[in-house]
Amino acid sequence: MAPPSNVVIPEPSLRPVIVLETHIPGLGLRASFDQRGMLFLALIHIESDAAATVSAHYSQNVHRAATEGIQTGTVVYLLAKGEADRFFEWLRTGISYPGGVN
Repeated sequence: MAPPSNVVIPEPSLRPVIVLETHIPGLGLRASFDQRGMLFLALIHIESDAAATVSAHYSQNVHRAATEGIQTGTVVYLLAKGEADRFFEWLRTGISYPGGVN
């Protein structure tokens, strides 16, 4: 079924999304922001695009953990090599917000 053609999402509402590779084949960690600046992390099954977990955080509460991981509160997401660096670069460069406002 095709999406309705009369639905237009205003440009300011669009937020970039990054999908990070994990150590488990077929699972990824998707990160995105809402319009109010909340960071959403979802552990997803790549093939079906189904979320196994979803959590919301303030970006200043996300920290580097271990060699290749990110920590939000008591949860640590272990990522594939280089993905933690890619995630923090995504947060730092303004790519996570249109117009580079972080």
